[in-house]
Amino acid sequence: MVRGVALAMAVVVVGGCASMQPGVPQPQRENLQGKLQTSFGAYQDCMVAESDPYVDVLSAPPADIAEAAQGACESTFKTYETAVTHYFTAVVSGSGRDAARHRARLHAADAALQTRRQIIGRILGQRVGSGATGD
Repeated sequence: MVRGVALAMAVVVVGGCASMQPGVPQPQRENLQGKLQTSFGAYQDCMVAESDPYVDVLSAPPADIAEAAQGACESTFKTYETAVTHYFTAVVSGSGRDAARHRARLHAADAALQTRRQIIGRILGQRVGSGATGD
């Protein structure tokens, strides 16, 4: 669930940027999109893997678990951020690259925030589903 929703968001946002410079060859664009999607999937998989063991630790707030997962997945996130930057800068002309790098960082940061929020929701859902709410 986390991966599907966020990945769809990333593809829509990035897909919109692809129209900025139609001169990028289709194979290059597809290669960049593939790397972007693969790295985002790896980041989300890492977040799930790092947070799942703590779902039943009721003394751990879901937001803390998500932040700890983010810390553990920082290198995977950086790989994703790099893929976003490569994609955004490839689809704009040279004069627009600084702005594209800035937009890429913002996009990656937003994707990380949305992923953490989805992890929090996932943890809460698993706790409620298992009846382990700590009440």
